[in-house]
Amino acid sequence: MRPILPALILLTVGLPQNLVTNGDFEKGLAGWGGADNARLVEEGGRKHVMVVKPGGSLTQRVTLPSNTYRIHLTLRMRVSNITVGDQSWKDARLAMDFRAAAGKQVGGWPNVFNLQGTRPWTNLERSYSVPPDAVALNLGAANFGPTGTVEFDDIRIEATGVRPSSPSDAALPAGVTDPWNTAGAWRETSRTSER
Repeated sequence: MRPILPALILLTVGLPQNLVTNGDFEKGLAGWGGADNARLVEEGGRKHVMVVKPGGSLTQRVTLPSNTYRIHLTLRMRVSNITVGDQSWKDARLAMDFRAAAGKQVGGWPNVFNLQGTRPWTNLERSYSVPPDAVALNLGAANFGPTGTVEFDDIRIEATGVRPSSPSDAALPAGVTDPWNTAGAWRETSRTSER
């Protein structure tokens, strides 16, 4: 039995990290705001969330790793009797917007997943470019429509593009004040050469 554990560790080390807290809802609604708009549903031994209140949403602010320029989103959605409201965005959707450090929206509104009518569980996935000033992503698992219910599960966001940090010089060793003074530099000498 012991050889299996190292193999399992090796298999999980390289997996990309899900930036969404509790995106599979196995820990209830932990990590999500707006719980009064939704209820937890268990089906086949797995949990997911149903947004039952028209106009309501569950929200989460996702912190992006430094220098992220691309993310990949996957999720599952199921809708029942969703009708579109008086504006086209009033339907069932995973609302998203990028935020700068000061909290201001940057990059406009991303093209998000939205469903209407009645549809079975649907797997959705898309990659997004992250605006340069973005440090966070606001998510809203929402039913903005006037009727119906929407269910969400397995919401996963991975950073798939991270810029390397800006190059910088290493710190000087202790006691060195002038890096270009060679008087105290190491030298090797012999009778015929000096390096």
